[in-house]
Amino acid sequence: MVVFLTRMPPEVIGAQNPIPYSHTADLLYAALDQVGLKLCAELGKHGIQVVPVVTDVPYLHWDVENKHAMGIISRRHAACNAGLGMLGRNTLLINPDHGNMVYIGAVLPGNEVEPDPVACDFTCPPNCSLCLEACPVHALNGITVNQKLCREFSFIVHPRGWDVYTCNACRKLCPHRNGYNQ
Repeated sequence: MVVFLTRMPPEVIGAQNPIPYSHTADLLYAALDQVGLKLCAELGKHGIQVVPVVTDVPYLHWDVENKHAMGIISRRHAACNAGLGMLGRNTLLINPDHGNMVYIGAVLPGNEVEPDPVACDFTCPPNCSLCLEACPVHALNGITVNQKLCREFSFIVHPRGWDVYTCNACRKLCPHRNGYNQ
């Protein structure tokens, strides 16, 4: 798997209104999908068959009762394994330079690709539980996220049909929100 990421402008998360964050997230997902498609086309010119990994929706697996979604592959885990960062207690990828304000794209090549070294020299501070304590619905346990609790609280569907992200407490309070090489 080839994994790549982009950074959300960190100021967006501080906006009082949730629309700038929601809109920026949608734009970043679309931009990453475009990067994936361009990468597929370029690698295809060299005879490498590549399939893009969808960055957000649609999901094939959607458990309605638990509001649990599963994509084709976990881009967060792939990014961690590709050396792009580590998974925090808030379950987000934390990149050394960009913190947890990253969005992840990926493609699946048909040929083997030389892997980067795994970034395993960093973990969350041993006694830090700010993200866990910040979650207003206690959806985080330090290992995973209860998607039903999280989605019911932090996502609303606007009457016109678009998703609005209304909570980012775990992302905002992470001491490494902007990176850990700072």
